[in-house]
Amino acid sequence: MTATDEAADGLRAMIAKGELTPGQQLPAEPELCARLGVSRGSLREAVRSLAALGLLESRHGSGTFVSALRPGQMLPGFAATVDVLPLDGLLELFDVRRPLEAQAAALAAARADERVVARLREVQKRLASDLGHEALINAMAARDPAAAAAAATAHLSQTEVRLRRYAPLPDDGPAAG
Repeated sequence: MTATDEAADGLRAMIAKGELTPGQQLPAEPELCARLGVSRGSLREAVRSLAALGLLESRHGSGTFVSALRPGQMLPGFAATVDVLPLDGLLELFDVRRPLEAQAAALAAARADERVVARLREVQKRLASDLGHEALINAMAARDPAAAAAAATAHLSQTEVRLRRYAPLPDDGPAAG
């Protein structure tokens, strides 16, 4: 692990433990460097990477602050990371996505109103999206959290199966000869 990785991990741990809270300014660089055991250069690089992920905000003339830690602020950084993942890394994400998206779909179905469902149907028509999306929208229209969770899980499973078709076959070692 590089010093920059150590600094980033240390800052993430401080946020996770509540030592640094949303909106709070980071301590001065010398204090953080001493606490994390890294140089200023490594700390600055870690701060830049965490800012790119939406965890920190650098405010010109004011310092660096922990962001509000809203998912919407962090998703663009996550999306940029996903875009460059190799296929095996992308496939690993399905283990995380499955429970998260099933729960999110269930909550959305429980909270959806006619306006939301109508908007989803408009987007579906425009994108000509698949039957998996249609099942999810229908579950939301019925305000059925269990059906929405099942539809999200089924759709992710179908997507994973399609992606696995592109995965290279496991290497069985040197060819016998």
